[in-house]
Amino acid sequence: MKEPLQLLLVEDDLLIADVIENELNRAGFQVGAVAHTAEEAMLFLENNRFDLALIDINLDPLSAGDGVAVAQALLLTQPIPFIYLTGVTISTDPATFERAKMTRPAAFLNKPFRTDELIGQIELAVSNHKPGEFPPAPEPEEPVYLPIRNGFSRVSQMEIFCLEAARNFTTVYLTREAAERIMTPNGGQAVIVTGNLSYVNRYLSPRLFYRLDKSLVINLKHIDRVEKEQIWVGGRTVAIKEGARKELLKRLPVIRTR
Repeated sequence: MKEPLQLLLVEDDLLIADVIENELNRAGFQVGAVAHTAEEAMLFLENNRFDLALIDINLDPLSAGDGVAVAQALLLTQPIPFIYLTGVTISTDPATFERAKMTRPAAFLNKPFRTDELIGQIELAVSNHKPGEFPPAPEPEEPVYLPIRNGFSRVSQMEIFCLEAARNFTTVYLTREAAERIMTPNGGQAVIVTGNLSYVNRYLSPRLFYRLDKSLVINLKHIDRVEKEQIWVGGRTVAIKEGARKELLKRLPVIRTR
């Protein structure tokens, strides 16, 4: 007997996710995991194998990235087809639509959609998928351009070690080398960007960045030490609650004593 297709569903609306999961399981598919945030999606991709992913583009603003960022990470971890489930169109959000189009999804399904439409698109996506002919994976850390004086300066995402919210502004903390290269204001290591943390976070890779709480996003590659109540990241000490610490450790390759 043929094994059912293993699907990853990325959808932040709990009710919609539950309906889709039940309908697909009833149709003979196996929804192996349901992620409500980009962070959860990354955990599932790192620890499980799937045949296809269904990705909502507009995830919760507190997520580490939107659905397009999840798709970009997927291309780097598992070369499987994926379908966007979304209300985003070229007329409602042209910038996001163009980003999504660059990832070359198997299909776009605009919400609301019928179950038979979804099933048909899943079967077509799997049937048309040819291993080895998948679109090339994007760069794991596309650069971002930060506003410096009267222009914009290029910064690698690996040169950002954390971001901190301050109402409608976001402070981006850079490595010393990056700050010296782009000549930040006052010679410091911080650049203040107009826009809240959720907005700025959309431009960052969920493979690298993790939202520790509502006001702080950290680069996982810059974590130097994790203790019970605090962590060290990029030379800064940050307080952390026990629940948040447990979730953070799931994203790190921790070698535990036996």
